[in-house]
Amino acid sequence: MSFNKEKYDELLAKGLMDGLGDEGGTCIEGAVALALGEHLNAFPRCVARELSRIGIQINDYHWESNASRADAMYKFGLAQLGTRNPANNTTINIAEFTKKFKAYIISKYVVDLVHRVFSDKEDIMKLVDNTFTGNVTDWLADFVEKVRNDFELDVATRVQFKSLYRSFADGMYTDFLHNTQGIVSHRFPDSKLSKEYYPRLLLQLAIDALKDVGHSNEFDSIWKEEK
Repeated sequence: MSFNKEKYDELLAKGLMDGLGDEGGTCIEGAVALALGEHLNAFPRCVARELSRIGIQINDYHWESNASRADAMYKFGLAQLGTRNPANNTTINIAEFTKKFKAYIISKYVVDLVHRVFSDKEDIMKLVDNTFTGNVTDWLADFVEKVRNDFELDVATRVQFKSLYRSFADGMYTDFLHNTQGIVSHRFPDSKLSKEYYPRLLLQLAIDALKDVGHSNEFDSIWKEEK
């Protein structure tokens, strides 16, 4: 892998676009491809397809600006390098990565969301505060079903949580982020929580999952750095 970090830094300094764009302004995967000396594309040769799909989706969230999108995506762009080798084989256990990523999304992201939007609902908080075991996706499905059947909640909230679960189960992370923002906005319209809080958290969880499966590359000192 021959990666031109100066080129990468130069591209991200311009900000990142929603969509592939061009050399004057592209997405995170396009920037990685160009820094590798490839033609502009969304699936760089040295990045596992699953990582590219995650990067594309989070990149295309409605960030506050192209500059903030680039700032948030910077470490993830470096972290994914080397997850596929020249023979087009992944160098990490994708199944294990996905399992860990989804487990983190539920145990950290969803739990954080529920604590924020249901702090006034003791019955729901008990469901989250009880330690859950087994398949995390099944746990989330069960939790969402309980929310949907809580008729003290308004219809919009119950529908939004169903959509949140569906987008999570399908790996549709742009939709998942939009569902999250919809829930926060609906439950707490005056919330001061940044709209970038959850996409940044999602990126960090992807990086944490990469660390957990033992991925390493020449930029470890940057993307593995603790905040």
